Amino acid sequence: MPLGEYVEGKIYYGIKTGYNEAFVIDEATKDRLIAEDQRSAEVIKPFLAGRDVKRYMPPKSDKYLILFPAGFTYEKMQDSVQEQWEWLQENYSSIAAFLAPHANKAIKRTDKGNFWWELRACAYYEKFERPKILFQEIATYQAFTWDDLGMYSNNKTFIIPNGNLYLLGLLNSKIIWYFINQIASKLQGGALAMQTPYTFQIPVIGGDEETRLSIISHVEHILYLKQADAAADTSALEAEIDLQVYRLYNLTYDEVLLVEPGFALSREKYEMHEAAKV
Repeated sequence: MPLGEYVEGKIYYGIKTGYNEAFVIDEATKDRLIAEDQRSAEVIKPFLAGRDVKRYMPPKSDKYLILFPAGFTYEKMQDSVQEQWEWLQENYSSIAAFLAPHANKAIKRTDKGNFWWELRACAYYEKFERPKILFQEIATYQAFTWDDLGMYSNNKTFIIPNGNLYLLGLLNSKIIWYFINQIASKLQGGALAMQTPYTFQIPVIGGDEETRLSIISHVEHILYLKQADAAADTSALEAEIDLQVYRLYNLTYDEVLLVEPGFALSREKYEMHEAAKV
């Protein structure tokens, strides 16, 4: 089935803050705000850019997001804006002091939340807290990865919050990258547009339980190795996933060579496996 159907249409853009100068901070600022007020840690989240999303790599970032999504400060719906601001000052003093100089510019946003100190309105903030697949909006290479730390990401990324490790293995396989290259818009420098009109078309095969479990096991191993050492060589594991995916999609040997001209397996060995299934 198409990926869009497989994930029930649930692929989401990363966050557009509406005003990065106020809401996106560096690590030094994050540390200072938390030192001044420990409660600040509750609303400061790791914030990924597209460049931070790399193939099978545990995502890391030196940027952070001040997260006041729409309605966050609503304890009493009848409170005035001033009363809400006073509540913010009382409960998150260092955050309020940091945001205050940005008030005039933040107020001018047309896409703010209920209050000027909130991020751009978004209906799915909670999706970022879930285990999810992350990928770049504009990709020069295949860069799907997994996040189970609840990281947030900017609007140069997409997330699949109801993805899984089997799907991650498929999306990082050579056949899927070949498919995307056939359908996606090509941009300057050979980059591919990865918006949903294209990615929703990616064909996803459920596969038998044995194959699914094998691919998941390989993906888990790759993620473990990359977590321990970003430079770890996982090419053999990835090649094994590619082989399983070729067979999953019933590619002939000649079709495999179209996808991967340097395919290491001989025709005889590849077709021997196919003959054994008959």
